[in-house]
Amino acid sequence: MMNENRVKPENQRYPAGKTFAWGMQHVLTMYGGIIAPPLIIGSAAGLSAADIGLLITAALFVSGAATLLQSLGLPGLGARLPLVQGVSFASVSTLVGIAAGPGGLPVVAGAIIGASLFGLLIAPFFAHVIRFFPPLVTGTVITAIGLSLMPVAARWAMGGNPKAADWGAPENIGLAALTLATVLLLSKVGGGGIKRLAVLLAMAFGTLLAAMTGKAN
Repeated sequence: MMNENRVKPENQRYPAGKTFAWGMQHVLTMYGGIIAPPLIIGSAAGLSAADIGLLITAALFVSGAATLLQSLGLPGLGARLPLVQGVSFASVSTLVGIAAGPGGLPVVAGAIIGASLFGLLIAPFFAHVIRFFPPLVTGTVITAIGLSLMPVAARWAMGGNPKAADWGAPENIGLAALTLATVLLLSKVGGGGIKRLAVLLAMAFGTLLAAMTGKAN
């Protein structure tokens, strides 16, 4: 017989230290995930630095609004869970192709609006068909998305600016590699708390190394 007094996982309260650390990691990871797609798509569309900044601001604003909707919920909408709603990488490759075409960013915006309306309509039914997509299928899709973004990650690891004098310098690539290795190492050998904070700790370690080597701005 189930314990009716058992607290659901999403309603559990953790000590302030763990809550702050996990929340900080979630926000930092979310922030990187939100600004990356506008940077990629804006560059493909040939936008200026100011326009790309405006695109990033819009993405952050909409992500915040979506986070409130998901966390607080409305009748028929929202998961009512403590999660941050970011920007999906699933459509980045497609949107980059559209942005590089003659239509540019306006066509990208129109495609997103149309796809969003369609997604909103099918969302209630998709929950009933998700069981027909085994982990092998969803894992393959996620892997394909990651592979399609590898060139972007490689350019950022080389320094981010192809015109810079230190583009592709060993210290740039080494800093990225050490940060990645730290994530993998902590995820593999760390305890439960360390594994949950692997990304945050690796970001702190990478930033410290960057500051010590004069790479932090």
